[in-house]
Amino acid sequence: MRQRTARLLMASLVAVDLTMAALAFAFGYILRLQSEYEAIAPFGDYLGMLTIHAVIVVVVFAFYRLYHRQRATSHIDEFYAIFGAASVGTIVAVVLIWLIYKNQLDYPRLMMVYTWILTILFTWFGRIVHSRIQWQLQSRGYNEARLLIVGTGEVGRIILQKIRQSPGLGYRVVGFVEDNN
Repeated sequence: MRQRTARLLMASLVAVDLTMAALAFAFGYILRLQSEYEAIAPFGDYLGMLTIHAVIVVVVFAFYRLYHRQRATSHIDEFYAIFGAASVGTIVAVVLIWLIYKNQLDYPRLMMVYTWILTILFTWFGRIVHSRIQWQLQSRGYNEARLLIVGTGEVGRIILQKIRQSPGLGYRVVGFVEDNN
């Protein structure tokens, strides 16, 4: 049950990242339309680029191991990881888009910048929402991890207290181990 829930949570995180990267591209297009520069092709012509961008971002996130989430990662640490991975992903996507659409369709530079910034912000926001949902599920016993605390003294009791204060982490203490030397 735990492995199935963990796989489902990871698959939903991939879906969130795909959606957020695609939305970032779409909003980058919309923001580019609002600029004072010349008009660009209709959005339908950019759907191939959108797909390439979203898929490359998810692949780079996988290489950065962003789908192997730790239970107690702060949102700031996750932002820094997303910043690096989304930056590399956007660069790789731009190069791949340039190679594929070299003489067919222009990918405006301003749209690239908007897409890059929005990819970072949207995926971070999507992951915050996803982690809140995951914490709620874990506090109800889904994706629960059993934990054995080494030490029965004051430190062991403090660790138990901290774990009980954070049920969203999804830990269930199964016991203590004491060293009788």
